[in-house]
Amino acid sequence: MAYRQDKDQQPDDLVTINERLKLNERIWKRMDHVERFLIGNRDLEPILTELPGVITVLYQLEGAGFFLNQDYDPLAETLENIGLPPGRPNCYTGLTAEQMAQLSGRQRRTRLIDQPNLELLALVFPEIAPAIKSLAAIPLKSSENDYGYLVLASRDPERYRPGLSVDFLQRLGEKIGLHLENALNMNRLIHLEKERAVIEMAGAACHEINQPLTVILGLAELLQNENLTPADRERHVKTLLGQAQRLADLTKKISTIRTYKTRDYVQGTKIIDIDGAGAPEN
Repeated sequence: MAYRQDKDQQPDDLVTINERLKLNERIWKRMDHVERFLIGNRDLEPILTELPGVITVLYQLEGAGFFLNQDYDPLAETLENIGLPPGRPNCYTGLTAEQMAQLSGRQRRTRLIDQPNLELLALVFPEIAPAIKSLAAIPLKSSENDYGYLVLASRDPERYRPGLSVDFLQRLGEKIGLHLENALNMNRLIHLEKERAVIEMAGAACHEINQPLTVILGLAELLQNENLTPADRERHVKTLLGQAQRLADLTKKISTIRTYKTRDYVQGTKIIDIDGAGAPEN
């Protein structure tokens, strides 16, 4: 009889195993799709504005969103530099330290929340709060930096019930956190390069403009002298017009700059090579 019971149980066991295999396969496919999105979109803006929608569709959720640590200055500065507007539903939402604590609970790890209270729903998804029955709050962090949370919202109260495994959710958070860090560093690097280029351009403009401008100012003062002879006045006016034309030519050169090319300046600094960086035809 015992043998027959074991034999009868085998089909149920096989069904359970098959269901788990299919579930794991779906999870890996979703993870693979997210990773391919991250590899193809390395800038910060598409990650923050487009990925939540991708995850919502892939995981069949009511909503997904980034809730970022607004007290982490490098992240806040980068978002300001790229001009990314805050707001829902297609962008990030910044949270204070107090709000982060409300979302994370006592520990900074993946948190599953069934029957979320109204205060928490108003913090994360106020527009769809009545439809949400469970939440997953997934930390986004690197070894040193805390970027905030990815929050997933479901209408199924069992979807993110406390006690369920969070291994795949943690893997998802780790992957996104890593790409967030890379995108953040890349945007900061680009901003620093732009700042350097602006400083070098300003230095070049000041250097090139200073000489003709000094001559023009000096001649303007001389021309106020009533004792100048007509010949001297004519000579000074001609020189003044020549220096003014020099400034006009310089402005034209600056407007044709197409490449980044520098030359040495004083004390080891560099300035834009206005002549060398212009368009070839100029």
